[in-house]
Amino acid sequence: MTPSATPAAHLLSNSPSMSLDHRVLSLVSSQYKIGRSLEVDLCLMDVNISRLHCVFSWDEDTGWSVTDHSSNGVWVGGARTKKGIPTKLKQGDIVVLSELTKLYSWKFGLGQMETEQNEEPLSKRRKVGLGEGACLGVKREELTKDISLRRKVAEVRILREKLSLENAVKEGQQRQAALMAEKEMLVARLEEQTKKQSKREREAR
Repeated sequence: MTPSATPAAHLLSNSPSMSLDHRVLSLVSSQYKIGRSLEVDLCLMDVNISRLHCVFSWDEDTGWSVTDHSSNGVWVGGARTKKGIPTKLKQGDIVVLSELTKLYSWKFGLGQMETEQNEEPLSKRRKVGLGEGACLGVKREELTKDISLRRKVAEVRILREKLSLENAVKEGQQRQAALMAEKEMLVARLEEQTKKQSKREREAR
């Protein structure tokens, strides 16, 4: 018996801030992998995404499903799926990665989304990018890293200035204490010399 062809399906963006290249994902083979690795079908360079985050699969008996392989989870229809266990998908299901609704949320649908006649399909453009060593979301992560680095540099500078100020205050307090001790010592010596001088004068009389 000849196995039937995989029926096409797609994921349509449900996140307003999602990158253009992420908004329509065509599921045309029996497996579609998403993760942070360069070896998956959709690479998302985000620390919240695992190297292999999830796999969309087609099975003749159960149809389309998604399997979570991540640390931060996959949500279908608002419920977190069980890791390693396929969750069946139906028309209109909302799939969210790592509970990041604003970044990685799609609506599952059967059939292939139509593209403009003269426009290269998104899946092909995505493969070209990966072939050149690029990975979707790299710019976003680089910007995040740059902001994080600048924040850390600023925090270190502020901490150094604070420590320098505290050291200066401590040194000032120590100098003041030393001067007070020296003053008390000089006063004590002066009083002692005055007493001795008075005693010699009395004895001389």
